[in-house]
Amino acid sequence: TKPESNIEPMLLQPQNGTSSWSAEWKGSQTFHSNSYEFEKTDLSQFNNNSLSIMYNFENGFSVGSEIRQETFLLEFTGEDINDVTYLYRQEPNFTTLSLLGRYSYDMSATLDPFAQFTFGGNKIGVVGRLMGGLMYSPYQNLNMVLGVEYNNMSFQYQGDRFNSGKIGVNYGISVQF
Repeated sequence: TKPESNIEPMLLQPQNGTSSWSAEWKGSQTFHSNSYEFEKTDLSQFNNNSLSIMYNFENGFSVGSEIRQETFLLEFTGEDINDVTYLYRQEPNFTTLSLLGRYSYDMSATLDPFAQFTFGGNKIGVVGRLMGGLMYSPYQNLNMVLGVEYNNMSFQYQGDRFNSGKIGVNYGISVQF
C-alpha cells in the first residue's frame, strides 16, 4: 500500500495562541525600609516564593489569586502588664493569601509591560502590593516575568495600628493552559 502523505502533525497548544488560564511561580528578593540583623532560624523553605492562578481576558486584564510565603520586618511598641512601654522588632514568616488584578499591554509578540495590584492578608494583618514589570514570551504559552513591587502590611497590636513596607524584585515563569 501507498503511505498517506497528507497527514498533519498534532499541535500541542491552542490554535489561537492564547489561553484563558495561567499559573505563575515567582521568587523575590526583598528590601525593607528598615534593616536589622535577626537570626533567621524559623524561615520556611519556600520563603519569598509565590504561586498565582489567573484568568486572562482578551483585552489584557487578568484576575486571580495568589499564595505567598514571605517575611515582613515588624517594628512596633506595646506595654507589658506593668505599663512599661517596649519597642519590639521581629521578622516573622507569613503565608499570605491574596486576590490580584493585572493589566498587560500588548507591545510586541515577545515583550509586554504590565501593572499589577494585589490585596490580601495573613494571620496578623492586611497586605497591599503594587507591581510593574515585563513579561517576555520566548515560546507560545510560556512567559518569563520580571517586576519591581512595593509591599505594605498593616497590622494592629494592643489597639494601635502599625505598617511594614518593603520593596521586592520579582522573577518567575508563567504557563498558560
